[in-house]
Amino acid sequence: MQSEDKIRKADDLFYEIFHDFSMFHLINPTNHQEERERFLAFWDEGKAYNPQYEYRAIPSDFAQWKAKLRSIDLHRSGFEGLFETLRKEHLGSPPVRSTFLVSLRSR
Repeated sequence: MQSEDKIRKADDLFYEIFHDFSMFHLINPTNHQEERERFLAFWDEGKAYNPQYEYRAIPSDFAQWKAKLRSIDLHRSGFEGLFETLRKEHLGSPPVRSTFLVSLRSR
């Protein structure tokens, strides 16, 4: 496969995975407003309260995405550094980091 084909394949893969994917969707609590109101009510009464935030689950196909991202091989083209940076950025983001930390360190 030619270098241009590999770059196109890598670009298509990034689009497929991250087109509708938002880390903010995962890191923002689903119950933020309720916990904020509860916190402020306790605050008004002079009491302490630690919000109990709930979060969305990491997409079930994230492991498949990780494997696909790791399979990208651009054979030292000029784009290899860019894709490597993007791959590390997305695989190492905070909500994902805890899930894949061990496998990332073993690279």
